[in-house]
This record gives sequence, C-alpha cells and structure tokens, in this order.
Amino acid sequence: MRTRVSTALAAWAVIATALSPTFADEDLSIVVNPRTGAASLRNDSNAPIDVDGYLLRAGSTVFDPSAWNSLDEQGVSGWFDGPAAANRLGDTNLLGSTSIQPGASLSIGSPYIPIEPASIGEAEPEFDFTYSVPGLGSFTGDVEFSVRNTVVLVVDPATGEATLENQSEFGVDLDAYLIRSSAGVLSPTGWEPLQDSNPAWRKAAGAANRLAEGNLLSSTFLSPNGGSLSIGSPIDLTLLEDETDLALEYHVPGLGTLVGGVLFAPSTIASLPGDYNNDGRVDAADYTVWRDGGSPDSTQAGYDTWASNYGAVASPAAAAPVAASIPEPSGLWVAALAAVIASSLRRRTLGA
Repeated sequence: MRTRVSTALAAWAVIATALSPTFADEDLSIVVNPRTGAASLRNDSNAPIDVDGYLLRAGSTVFDPSAWNSLDEQGVSGWFDGPAAANRLGDTNLLGSTSIQPGASLSIGSPYIPIEPASIGEAEPEFDFTYSVPGLGSFTGDVEFSVRNTVVLVVDPATGEATLENQSEFGVDLDAYLIRSSAGVLSPTGWEPLQDSNPAWRKAAGAANRLAEGNLLSSTFLSPNGGSLSIGSPIDLTLLEDETDLALEYHVPGLGTLVGGVLFAPSTIASLPGDYNNDGRVDAADYTVWRDGGSPDSTQAGYDTWASNYGAVASPAAAAPVAASIPEPSGLWVAALAAVIASSLRRRTLGA
C-alpha cells in the first residue's frame, strides 16, 4: 500500500491540472515492451528535456499499478505519484523537474499488462501519454511499442538499409507488400526487390512515394520472432525528417491486408543472440521457442547460441527503438498491385 495519501491526492490534482490542455509534441515517448510490460520515458529530441509531470491514461484496464515503479518510489528528488489505477498512472514534481538527456530513458517499471494476441495484426490496447515541461506547458507524447505483433519495416537510420521483419509470435506467409511515403523519401534505385532473387515475385514501378511487390503464384514464409527479408536501401536519408514519413502494409493469404510497423533502428530481434521470444532477456522461455521450432535457427547451432548467451539482458537502447505511428490500411491496394503486376506479366508474354 502506498503511504502519504493526502500528499498523493494533492499530487494527482496537480498532475490533472498541469496536463490539460496539451499540445502535440513527439520529443518525449513512453516506450513499452509488450512482451514484458516494461516501460520507460525516452527523450527522442536532440536537446535535454526538463520534465515535471507525466500521465498515462487508458479507456480500459491496461496497467498493473503494483508493477509500476514511479519516480517517487525510485526516490528521485521532488517527485510524488498520484493515485494509481488500472487505467491511469501519473507522477508530478512539486519542487522542480528532472532533465532527460537526448536519447536517454527513465524506467518506470513494468506497469503495462501484456496481452496474448490470437493472431498477427491484433493491436495493443490504446492509451494516452502526456507530460509537462516547466515554463512551456503540457504536451502529448508518443506511445511506442518496442516490438510489434506484425511485420515491421526496420530501417537503419545510419545507412538507409531496410528489412521486412516479422516481430510477431506467428509465422507469416507474405505474398505482397506496400511501402508508402507521404514525404517522398523512397529511393527506387536503392531498393532491392524480392523479385531479384525470386522470380515468383513481381515488382510494381517504384516511385518516391511508393514501392510495392506481389507474388501471384505463392508466398514467402517469415518465421516468428524475427524472420526477415532484406530489401536493400530504399530510404533516401537526406530527405527523411520524421518516422511518420513512412508506412507499411502487407498481405497474407487468408487474412487479407494488414498494417505493418516502422522502426528506425537496427533490428531489436537480432540485438540479443538467443532471445528467441524477444523479451529482452535470454532464459528458459527462449529454449521453449527453440525446441518448438519457432526460432530463426531451430538447429543445434541455434541451441548453442541460446546456451552461450543464457542470462543475458538487452541494453536499454536495444529495447527501445523509435517506432512510427500506425496508419489505417489503404483498402484495396493489394488488388490494384495485382492488376499492375498481372498487366506487366501480360506485356512480357505479348512481347516474347
């Protein structure tokens, strides 16, 4: 049970007042590992951010207050936590603020309640994140999941190299994908389509705002927890300004068109060898994934990798990549892509 009830109630009133109204700002994010529930506040800007309050709010049961490790409980000077509930958590600093350096994170425990998705593409429960900066007011920050129950376009922000990575716990039969860019940051010349190595795939004409491929004859399997396909360097980093410049959609036979994610970071799956369930640690649960054939390498070599890394834990940076917000699917793009590819095939046949 939490003590200092009257102080906490006063703190909650301050939080509620300080964080309304809010302004859109993505400099600060709450980054959540949906497998473990671990969460942290991360500064995504290029300058320090002084924070004197934050609030997480949901419309349903999303949080486990007993697993929340507030800044107050961590003994950070001046912080007090408000009354915690399954749909809200909040901290405020009545005496000053705490500075978060660029790229740095502050852990707040593991308050998120992981879900057990029934299929790939099932979304995580939504919640809002707001925070307060002294002298500037309150802002709406990003809610980012470090792993997605979907296929993710993983972009290396240093090189522009990209892969299609299955971060879900379900195997995926991929037969089409579409990468869109509202800002026109795609590079068809740097793109290495799957068609180059698999003639069953056919690419549509590439452009700065869209790259797409489809497989009209079969599909390509992506294994769960990290199965990936390289597609070269299709991102022009000189034009890239924000993670929302990119969006991914893909098609799975029997499931239809699904919304993918976007991550600007080296693969989180590959960052910790032997972490086959991608929960940020190598333990007995990863052996079960290997044993059941769900790891990227379910051979003796895969076992050896797990055994030699048993007990390892991912660094905070590896567990918290920058993730893009997810747009709604654009509808019948797969049918349109199939028509483009079929037309291309007919032209090839007629010209033969």
